[in-house]
Amino acid sequence: MSAHKKLKITYRQAACMYYAVEHTAENAQRCAEKLARDEDSILVYKSDPEDPFVMSKAKVNARPITYKKYLQDYPRAETPEASSDVGDKENKDLTEAQLVETLDTLFLIDDPGNDALYNSVSLSNSAVIKMLAPHLRDDLLDPKRFGQWCKIKDHLSRYQAEIQDMKNAGIEVLGYVRKSPSQGKNDNNRVKLLQQMVSRLQERSRVDKVYVSPCCTSSGPLPVRDMPRPTSILKKLHNVDGSCQDLLNYLKATPKDICLVALDFAGLSTDCHDIYQFVCDNTRIQKLVIDLIPSLSKVIIFDRQDIISKPEILEAFNCRQAPAKRSR
Repeated sequence: MSAHKKLKITYRQAACMYYAVEHTAENAQRCAEKLARDEDSILVYKSDPEDPFVMSKAKVNARPITYKKYLQDYPRAETPEASSDVGDKENKDLTEAQLVETLDTLFLIDDPGNDALYNSVSLSNSAVIKMLAPHLRDDLLDPKRFGQWCKIKDHLSRYQAEIQDMKNAGIEVLGYVRKSPSQGKNDNNRVKLLQQMVSRLQERSRVDKVYVSPCCTSSGPLPVRDMPRPTSILKKLHNVDGSCQDLLNYLKATPKDICLVALDFAGLSTDCHDIYQFVCDNTRIQKLVIDLIPSLSKVIIFDRQDIISKPEILEAFNCRQAPAKRSR
C-alpha cells in the first residue's frame, strides 16, 4: 500500500546481522538459538530494520509502536490461491492501524529483494479481499470500497512518513483534542468520545504527547482554556498528558521544536486571529497539522514561517459549517 519502500527482514536474517555473520541457513539457525536462550528478551528495531538490538519483552509489549518486531520465517505457499487463508480465525476487531500494518507487511508495491519472504505476483482487489476476508470489516468486502479505503491509507502512509521525518529532525509531535460543551451531562459518553480522538491522534499521527480540552467551544481563546482545570474528566482518560494549560506550560518550557496536530480545523480553533497570536507567542511551534483524513482524505500542514508572513492562510480555520466527527 505505501508508496515508500519498506525493507522486510526476517527474524533469523536480523539475528545474523546482530552477530555480524554471513546469512546462511546454518548461521541463521545458530544465531536464533543463541538469542532464544534469554526467554525474557527479543530482537527488535526502531526505524531501521538493519539495526537490530535486544530488548526485554516487557518493554516491547509496553511500547509496541516504538519497538518493532521482525517477521518470523514461515514456509511460503507456492501460489496465491494456496495462501488464500491469511488467518482462518475471524478477527474483525483489528484497529485501522493494525490492518494497515498487515497490508503493508503482506503486499508490497516495490520488490523488497528478499526471496525468503516474498513472491512476485499480480493481485486484484478481489484477490486481496479473499485472502484477508476474516479480518476485514463488512463494508470493506466490496472491491470498490476496499480500493477507495486503500487510497486513503496510502495517503496516511505518506503522511506518517513525513511525521517520522520530522521526528528524525528532532521535532516533537504533540496532539491536541477539544470537545464542545453539550446540553447533556453524560460524562461517560464525553470521556468515550475524547478517548477515541486521543486514539486517532496516536494511531494516525504517532504523537508523542496528547493534551485535552474536555469541554470548551471552538472559538474559546486558547490561553484561558481549561481554567479551572477539568480534573475529574482528565482522570478518566488514558494516555493523555494534561489540559490546554499543561500544553501551554510545556510549550514555554521545552527546548525542542514542536509540531502540533489537531483533528480538523475546529479541533484546534475557529478563531484565526487567536491561532496567529498563539503561534507568535509560542516560538517553539514550527508546524501546525490538521488531520482531515476521515472527511477529505488529506492532511494540511502549516509551517511557522508561512503563518507569520502570510496570516491570511489561517482563514481556513474560520470555516466550520457542520459538526465534524473527530472521533473517526
